[in-house]
Amino acid sequence: MVAGIIRANAEALAFARAQGLDLGKVVATLSRGAGGSWYLANRGPYMERGEYPAGFRVRLHQKDLLICRAMALERGATLATVEAVLADYAQLIADGHGDEDISSLFRLKTALFAPQAAA
Repeated sequence: MVAGIIRANAEALAFARAQGLDLGKVVATLSRGAGGSWYLANRGPYMERGEYPAGFRVRLHQKDLLICRAMALERGATLATVEAVLADYAQLIADGHGDEDISSLFRLKTALFAPQAAA
């Protein structure tokens, strides 16, 4: 569940930034509505600033999600959110961000909206 919340928040805030919105206002507004969560209220401001002090490290959450994946596979299930976040975490770790907080997923989601070079 946490993996889905992390991913949804990182994508939403990256999209908001790409739209030129003030992330502080976005976090404050969304935190008061149906999209609000502890994660958004407490980690959203760090994402806004591009700071990822360790709370729950990427490497540790990856370890937990690998256990979750194995348990699901034993039951014949594949969990799409777990798979997607594991792929994101593998990239973050490869890029040297494994000891940062899981909110550093915002790094990857922000890159989705980077201007494309002209062909």
